[in-house]
This record gives sequence, C-alpha cells and structure tokens, in this order.
Amino acid sequence: MKLDKIQWNELGKVLVFIDAANIFYSCRGLGWHIKYERLQKYFQESCRLVDIYFYYAKKENNDHDAKLLGVLAGLGFKIKVRKQKIFKNPDGTIQIKGNIDGELIVDLVKLKDQCDTVFLMSGDGDFRYAVDFLREFGKKVFVVSTKYHVAKELIDASNGYINMRDLKNEWTFT
Repeated sequence: MKLDKIQWNELGKVLVFIDAANIFYSCRGLGWHIKYERLQKYFQESCRLVDIYFYYAKKENNDHDAKLLGVLAGLGFKIKVRKQKIFKNPDGTIQIKGNIDGELIVDLVKLKDQCDTVFLMSGDGDFRYAVDFLREFGKKVFVVSTKYHVAKELIDASNGYINMRDLKNEWTFT
C-alpha cells in the first residue's frame, strides 16, 4: 500500500509497535538506519499518535544499547526490554536468544482499547494471529517492513502493507 493511499484523518487514535530486531535486519538489508526522532515526528504530524512501543533484546553491558534506549526514553517511547540469553549447545556452539515477541503480542491485545489503528513495524509471521484478533475487534492494522523480511500471511491478515523503502526520506539517515 502506498502512503498516499492511507486516509490518515480516518485512522483515529494510533499506536505504533516496533519489533526492533526485525526492523534492524530490514534496515541492514537496505543499508540504512532509522532516525527515531524523525519516525516519531512523522507519526505525530500524520495522525493522532497515542504512543510508540519499542521491543528490544539488549546485550549485557553494551554502551550502544544503553545510549539507544536512553534516547528513545527521552523521546517518550514506551520501551520493553529483555536481556539476551547466551546458551552453549551440546556441540559447543554458542546460541544467543532474545525473543521479545511474546511481550509485544500481549501488549497488542492488552492495549487494543486505547487505539483505533495499529502500525506494526515487523514482518514476523508470528504476529498474524494477534493481527487477526485486533481486526475482529474492528481495529485497523498496517504492517511496516521490507520485501524480504515480511511474511505473506502477515500482509494478508492486515489492512495494508507499507514497504519501509517508501519512508526512507522521512525516517532515515544513511
């Protein structure tokens, strides 16, 4: 869906949910970084933004993570953090886990009465059932991701898919 096709004045109250890991990999594939101040300003100027939620699995004692989370907190983002866990597999390889999808899904359901529209910044197909649930309650859901990082079933469940490439000039620095 092209942004100029969205009837911004008809969206009502809007919540934005950012799956940081998914968006990070989408941006890396595009070769750019989101400037979160610009993302926030974009939504504030386009619609009746209620809140932006940011879901992040952080590394232990990482200055970059601390700085990013501090900037977002200062902007008023609602931050949900889980520490990454490091596992040693039986074959000796190391595996890092930091999945925070469960928290995002619970918040989508829990906060449904605070909004009319959700912008879900993720392409993870695991969110499909939460999107279906929200739509059963009359909520509009737009998925924001990139072509190679979005599940078809998530697009099909939503009211529309927005390719992040269309937002580069508004949201990023390269």
